[in-house]
Amino acid sequence: MNGAQNLVICHKYKFIYCPIPKNACSSILKWILMLEEDEQIGDPSLRGREGLSSRGDNPDPSLRRREGLSGQAEHDYIHTNKTLKRISMSKFLKNINTKYKDYYSFVVLRNPHDRVLSAFKDKFIRSTITLGKWHRTPWQRVALYTNLRPNSSDDITFREFIDFIDPNEKKFLNGEPHWRSQLLLAGIFSEKNIYADWIYDKVILMENLDTDFKEIFDTLNIPKEFCRIPYTNSILSHEFTYLDKTFLGDVTNFQIVEMEEAGKLSPSFEFYDEKMRKIVSEKYSKDIDYISNHRKRLESLLKKKKKINKKEFVLLTYPTLW
Repeated sequence: MNGAQNLVICHKYKFIYCPIPKNACSSILKWILMLEEDEQIGDPSLRGREGLSSRGDNPDPSLRRREGLSGQAEHDYIHTNKTLKRISMSKFLKNINTKYKDYYSFVVLRNPHDRVLSAFKDKFIRSTITLGKWHRTPWQRVALYTNLRPNSSDDITFREFIDFIDPNEKKFLNGEPHWRSQLLLAGIFSEKNIYADWIYDKVILMENLDTDFKEIFDTLNIPKEFCRIPYTNSILSHEFTYLDKTFLGDVTNFQIVEMEEAGKLSPSFEFYDEKMRKIVSEKYSKDIDYISNHRKRLESLLKKKKKINKKEFVLLTYPTLW
């Protein structure tokens, strides 16, 4: 399915997860790697015990291997490893009533305003800090691509960014998955322009992540030592704020990096003004409508599930698969 994410499948605990960038994706993938006992991620029971470092820098190679990677190396491995098994959305839908009928499926969604801002912070601020101002990352090419200012280098403001992005575009750069519509990525908004959230047993909202995952742990009979999502640094770090609450929506990413390096930033600052919030609301209107109403919609669909076969749902909502 064009625009949808590949799904991660765990045969050991029989579940299928749709990873959506900026929705605790790295943390959940790390959790799945722990369930699969991937040695690069390490044994969580060793971390912080018996004097072992939790940063993967223990001088004993055997212990370092068992502790696992950390920091940027861990983040890169989470997204490039060969341990996690993936299937296409098309394959999942074609086999949802047969091969995968006993697999529990879930996806995490997030308020689009928070997600878009998170993408900007991560790809235009954090990446600049990590890789250096003049390292030409794919994200910095967005600034060049927009050609918004004469003689522009790689800098871009948040206002320019939200003017540029197109959540319904399936091509790089303005439709890149970190800011593409979550409904497209999750296959929830179907070819027939109707909601197809029946394909997931659980639709989780970011603000309910810990609470809803407790239900998943119980449902999947996850061992007690793995009943916690190991939040990665990428989800918790670099939440800046300007100390005097200066509006940062029109400040370039390079200027924000300079402010951070000078120690002038700390958690919770303002990037949005009313006009910018309206632009994001309009561009992500389907995502916002779904997220704000998904509980009522799910209750209705649960009743329908008793009367209609899942494969019939697939035929109705994704006719080009057949």
